[in-house]
Amino acid sequence: MGISKGLNFMEQLHGVWGNRLKVFEWNGGLITILWLVPNKRCSWHVHHKTINQFTCIKGKLGIKTDKGFTTIITEKQSFTVEEEEWHEFQTYNEPTIIVEIAYVKFDPHDIIRKKLGGDLTPIDMINAQNKENKCQDIEES
Repeated sequence: MGISKGLNFMEQLHGVWGNRLKVFEWNGGLITILWLVPNKRCSWHVHHKTINQFTCIKGKLGIKTDKGFTTIITEKQSFTVEEEEWHEFQTYNEPTIIVEIAYVKFDPHDIIRKKLGGDLTPIDMINAQNKENKCQDIEES
């Protein structure tokens, strides 16, 4: 009996701080669930283009940033670490469950133009007409 096409096996990763289950990944981000063990921390690190949102499901999590303070979140609270912000998370005296959403912020200026838009030139219109005629010839045959 084969495996159903709709069935996806989620990738599970382990760290010194606990376990991570990759729930969903797309071109713009990643959703994971973290099961964190007490009295641990992740590495002090930075993401150049990624934003991290941590939402606490159970327990308590501290997020230390390069802004000089630690924010503590508990159940049903969230904290967002912006790109280029050095950070680490820390657990305390209890197991903690976190949903982490890592994503890239849409940048409306992320475009490189080789030629500006505007009115078609007479040559552009002739080329467009020629392409249209070729499409009609294909459809008629």
